[in-house]
Amino acid sequence: MSLSTLVKRAPRPASAIRSNTTIAIVASSHLATDILIGAFGATLPHLQARFELSGPQVAVLAAVLAATSSFGQPVAGRLVDRVGPRDLAAGGAVIASTLLALATSAPTFIVLVALIAAGGLGAAAYHPAAATIARDAAPGNPGLALGLYGAGGTIGLAVGPLLAIVLLDRLGPGHLAWLMLPGIVMAIVLRHQNTADQDVRTTKSARPPSQGLVPRELRPLIASATLIYLASTAFTTAVPLWLAAEGNGQQIGWALAAYALAAAGGGLLAAALASRIAPGRLLPLATAAAIAPLIGVVTWAPGTPPWFAAIALAGALTHASAPVLLAVAQARVPGAVGSASGLLVGLPVGLAAVLFIPLSAAVAPWGQLAPVTVAGLGLLPAAIISRRALRRSVVPSTVTVLAAASCSCGGIPRAAIAA
Repeated sequence: MSLSTLVKRAPRPASAIRSNTTIAIVASSHLATDILIGAFGATLPHLQARFELSGPQVAVLAAVLAATSSFGQPVAGRLVDRVGPRDLAAGGAVIASTLLALATSAPTFIVLVALIAAGGLGAAAYHPAAATIARDAAPGNPGLALGLYGAGGTIGLAVGPLLAIVLLDRLGPGHLAWLMLPGIVMAIVLRHQNTADQDVRTTKSARPPSQGLVPRELRPLIASATLIYLASTAFTTAVPLWLAAEGNGQQIGWALAAYALAAAGGGLLAAALASRIAPGRLLPLATAAAIAPLIGVVTWAPGTPPWFAAIALAGALTHASAPVLLAVAQARVPGAVGSASGLLVGLPVGLAAVLFIPLSAAVAPWGQLAPVTVAGLGLLPAAIISRRALRRSVVPSTVTVLAAASCSCGGIPRAAIAA
């Protein structure tokens, strides 16, 4: 194509420019909001030392945030259908950013738990509402919009631990409050932009036939996903505490960032391969293969190249199943796509957070990294369950759309599909 052809190309209509602007704003707000969620794991050693918490008490903090931000999403999604996404997205971002940033300055443990719980509910309200805005901003290509939205969250989760470590080490815990400002600013911008777009509401679908709280077709998928997220929760909670106890606190941010970015890459790669390899073979293989690098994280010296390679492999293989499992779930319950999304992501994350509390207490005598080993071994039954559940499954074309969207923005839209 010649330069003259490019110059003479007709300008894009104003509606397309506005749509692109809305997607850019919602992706930026997702990044700003998830910075605090990503930073939370890096603050656990500081909170443990300040309040003199035991390992199980630290597990309670992680479980509270995971449970409120995940179990609250199905309820928030129903609310979005009734009142529209604009106010819930902006309000949820402000609540999550403000309260999670102030949590490290809580005067007592009870106040700390309350701030984390309320911040988690704010995150639960934000994610389905923001995903709705992103999707509706590009009705002709919702997969691309959700991909860009999800990329913002992935970057926020990866950058958050690094920013938290810098602020904690150089300025002190009181300065973590500065991390709330991007979320608040982008929430205001998002609300203003969506007001100009006349507050798009979700499209109500026909009420699906009653199948109980959890459709039978999704139960094995949920069981497998729960075990997978349990292994992830164990890593993001136990590894920072172990590094701090061993005098390697400077590695916490890098470890969590490497895990988060590798997880995004693993989901993207699995989504790209799902059209060529049957899910019943691909996902169980990836899930079972994640056991080896998780054990490597426990055994190799922290900060060494093999250790970081093990973290990257663990993140990529553990989360490779996320986008494909979701696509299969949506195909199995076509009359309730939104409910399938919430059940397959929000419910397993919440269940994993709850299960991590007794797991952490039970294996505490074996060492700080015992939860990583035990939960990692739980990936074997997860692989067996997914193998049986996906034996005859065909991945719908939406996975290809999501994979293409993620490829263009550098991350799988996991947060988007979680909404």
